[in-house]
Order: sequence, then structure tokens, then C-alpha cells
Amino acid sequence: MSQRCELEVFCGTGGVGKTTLATSRAIHLASLGRRVLLITIDPARRLKQVLGLDLHKFGKIEEVNLTLENNQHITFDAELLNPKETLKRISGANDDVHSNPILDILLRPYGGLNEIMSVLEVQFHLEQNNYETIVLDTPPGQHFIDFVEAAKKIETFFDNSFLDFFAYLNKKIETNVRPPSFLKKIVSSGVKKLLGYLEIVTGKDFVELFVDTIYILNLNKEVFLTAKDFQLQLKNEEYNHWFVILSVEQSKVDSMQDLLSQFNEITKGKKTILINKSLKSTLDAINLDTISEIEKTLLNNFLTKENIALNSLDKHNIPVLKFGLISDQDPLNQAKELAVYWKSY
Repeated sequence: MSQRCELEVFCGTGGVGKTTLATSRAIHLASLGRRVLLITIDPARRLKQVLGLDLHKFGKIEEVNLTLENNQHITFDAELLNPKETLKRISGANDDVHSNPILDILLRPYGGLNEIMSVLEVQFHLEQNNYETIVLDTPPGQHFIDFVEAAKKIETFFDNSFLDFFAYLNKKIETNVRPPSFLKKIVSSGVKKLLGYLEIVTGKDFVELFVDTIYILNLNKEVFLTAKDFQLQLKNEEYNHWFVILSVEQSKVDSMQDLLSQFNEITKGKKTILINKSLKSTLDAINLDTISEIEKTLLNNFLTKENIALNSLDKHNIPVLKFGLISDQDPLNQAKELAVYWKSY
């Protein structure tokens, strides 16, 4: 495929409908005939509920086949990101990776490597260029910021502060020999002291395991450093688009303001704010003559909150797209109905 893959990133605080709207976007793009991959890196894995994905295929791409209300049949791919599967793909048949308990802990949700593996997985699919659009459902709130900055963390990890350590490890890689004692071979006195302290506190077995973990990561250093390419993709205004999702509840507006302030500092490219459950978008379907005074009061209160939210977003000078209330409680049906709103985008 010659056309470069576009990246659409959905982000927001928890509970604003991020995954459902990301799914609606994938449905809409697929209905236009585009080749789409929908990836969720949110550890809550709500995408499994929305699309009924098979948890046994966690970390694998699944083909999604849907029939829309107009009897149109659509197809797109979806993936529940699994950091362990990503590391397996990177490292190949390396048994040390699969049995290392420290890596196992680091690869758990919010364990430290989760966001880094997410970056590497998305970058892998961008390089494969099998899709026209990748729709990315990110972790909520601050964890989204951690995801975006993961590439910087990788660069820092492999910087000169680890030079002595990695110089030894690279030698180890070349000879493919495991010396009996790692500590005696490390030249840097600072690293040696650090490991010495660790040995006192945790025992020699843990230190050996810790060094093994660093060895495994360094063995795959070049793959990790491809995260730089992902960082460049995020700065490319032509090929990435950010969708920031807001619920009109006042508590969520405050959280959104904090997120947007950080968001504008670290990202470039097209941005759109998505207002989920917008009453302004559904008022035409409400017959005010048929509702009680109490219901009218509640309705006005919600409209006031929505107006406050919209006014507070004016200073960011970002386009806004509103999605109406959906009465259907089935998450997939919600996504299908919300997909219609993208036609006006």
C-alpha cells in the first residue's frame, strides 16, 4: 500500500465514552471503504465488551464484521493490546523473556513498560502500512500523557548514564556467554554501588535477575529506539489527528481543562474536541409539551452545564463535534448509532 497510514488518537478522562466513540469512528471509516485498524491500549479493555472480542486472542488482530442499519456490511480489524505479546514479537523465541518475573511485573497495567510496549506496537503497525487509518483508544487521563511521553522515557533509558552497563552487556551479546558473576564485570563504580546496595536489600538472586532484565531490554535496544519514529509521527500535522473527548458533567470539564493544558504542550497536528451525550444535539427529538416541570428543570440544568463546558473550551480554539444521547444500552448499538454523527464531520 503506497499511501501513508494516518493515525487518529482518542483520549480523555475516565468514563467519558472514549472507547465507544473510537469504535464509532472505526465503523464510520469502514463504511466509507477504508482499511481500518482499531487498537485499544486502555487496560480496562472495554473494547472487548463493545465488540465482543475473544479474550483468548488478547494481543492478536481480530477481524470484525458488522451489519449496519442500512444493511451495509462492513469489515475492520481490532486489537486488544497485550504488552506481553508485543515483547514476545520483539524478542522472538527468547525463553528468558517469557520466564522473567521482573518483566512480568513491569508488563502489567501501569507497571512501567505498558505504555512503552503500546508505543512499539502502534509503531510496528505504522511501519507495516497495511491500513489507511489506525484508530487508537488510549488510557484515561494522566496515563494518556504517560503514553505520549513513553518514547522520551525509552531514549532516557538508553542514554549515556547506562553506557558502562550496556558496554558490558553488548560484549556479552557478542560472545553469547553468561559469566558466573555480573557484578565483578561492571566497570562503572556508580552502577556497581547501586547493584551492591540492591544485593544487600534484596539478595544476590534478585540482583542477578535485575541484571538479566536489563540485558534482555538492551538486547532489543534497536527495536525500542524505533519509538523515536513514533514521536516524529505524533508531531506530523498531516498524518495524525487528535480527538479529545469531554463529558458535560462539571467534574469532567475541570479534568478536561487540566488535560488540554498538558495536551497542547506535547502534541501537534489536527485536534477536535468531541462532546459526548450532548443535549443540544438531541433537543429536536424531545417534545417539551410532554414532559413534567421537574424534567424541564433537570433538562435546563444539564443544558446550562453544557453551555458552561462549551464556553470554557473557547479559549483553546479547537473545533468541536457534538454527539447526541443514545437510549440503547447495548454498547455495540451505541457505537453504531454514534457513527452517524461522523457524517457531519
